[in-house]
Amino acid sequence: MDILTYSNLLKNIGIYDISDVYFAQMEKNGAITAFTNNFDNYAVLLVIEGKINFSYLDGIGKDEDWLKDALKKEGYDNIEKIFIAQWSPEKFLIIPNSKEHKVKLV
Repeated sequence: MDILTYSNLLKNIGIYDISDVYFAQMEKNGAITAFTNNFDNYAVLLVIEGKINFSYLDGIGKDEDWLKDALKKEGYDNIEKIFIAQWSPEKFLIIPNSKEHKVKLV
């Protein structure tokens, strides 16, 4: 991808200064996901269908141990049993695969 296309994709999501980008990733559908240094506005999927999304985990400056600890505090010992875990600075939404647990919004 050339820099003009990259810049235009960033503008489409409201980022006008390339130097503000902390982390960017091309999605399978050709869209771009980007984080700036201001994490206050982000909600990211850290677990998708029982698998850790390491790109987003790295993007928010966290690691696998942090994620496992955070999930364990909420009663989830097995990541494979989680359908979605969405994190933002304000909340942590956990949706399990099974009906053993209820949806938790922390």
